[in-house]
Amino acid sequence: MKILIVGSVPTEQAPALSYQRTFSALGHEVEIVDNSLFYKQAFWNRILNKFVRIPIYFGVKRLNDAILSRAKIFKPEMILFLEQRQIKPETLRAIKNLTGAVLFARNDDAVFRAKNLSTLFMKTLGVYDCIISMNSQNVTELKRVGAKRAEFVPLAVDQAIEYPVEPANNEEKIRVGADVIFIGTYANEDRVGYLERLCEEGCDIKIYGNGWRRAKGVRCLRGSGSIMYKPVIGEEMSKVINSSKIIIAFLRHHNRDQQTVRTYEIPACRGFMLHERTPEATELFKEGVEAAFFSSYAEFRDKIKYYLVHDEERERIREAGYLRSKAQDYSYADRAEKILKIYGEIKNKR
Repeated sequence: MKILIVGSVPTEQAPALSYQRTFSALGHEVEIVDNSLFYKQAFWNRILNKFVRIPIYFGVKRLNDAILSRAKIFKPEMILFLEQRQIKPETLRAIKNLTGAVLFARNDDAVFRAKNLSTLFMKTLGVYDCIISMNSQNVTELKRVGAKRAEFVPLAVDQAIEYPVEPANNEEKIRVGADVIFIGTYANEDRVGYLERLCEEGCDIKIYGNGWRRAKGVRCLRGSGSIMYKPVIGEEMSKVINSSKIIIAFLRHHNRDQQTVRTYEIPACRGFMLHERTPEATELFKEGVEAAFFSSYAEFRDKIKYYLVHDEERERIREAGYLRSKAQDYSYADRAEKILKIYGEIKNKR
């Protein structure tokens, strides 16, 4: 089967590449339309979106023309839109008329949070044959606002790019690692206060991620040099994880996250994960056996203090979490098979 994937490919860690590898391994012919080659937000677009409730996107015509052109030539039987905010309804209808392809769109964030919305996406919602969401709570809402079909398809581990990488030597381990590590973008949520309070209590911390120059109320973190002011991805991220004792997984509460990409990446890179407690996360990794969890700052602090001095228990959990992450039902192959099953059901009803 011919499958077209639409999504940006900024790095080798892009989900578009993970799905391409997976579908190809399953015997399908796969091509990608890279959004980033055709569509970039202009300076004035970014300025405007600071003042409007729902973001407005400019410059989408070239992207839509490129997708339609590729569909005409490639004639896919299925299209997976990993990014859909800039896709026009007329583009989707034209593709359906030309190819008869089954159209999937992935929705990542809280459906009705204004800054996650796109007027184009809301207009195209009923044109897609199925919306797949990485957030289980979105499924009912997507159906309520017009999706023909909505299904929960979780994030996954891509073992081709997510695996343990040890630091080259002890010097590198000290330079990049710490007792406690957080890898993630700044967000004005509990993560900031938790990490600042931990710093004030004398914990050895490093933070990697974008946006932390905007953080307020982080006097200790700034003064101690704990904020690295840069992201880490791929093997560099794995080295940071394997140079550190405890890796924190915070969730974005405004998105109502139950799990996140770090939920899978940290164990896959053989890190000891301390994760915000949610029903989905504790179902994925058994508490106290494959990961540790917290629901409050007091529990967060106490778990860190405990596991920093219980090396054998921490190492046992770290290894068990790593082995669990390699399970088939956590893989991109599992997610791809689920999408293909939905594709078959939709085709059979046409």
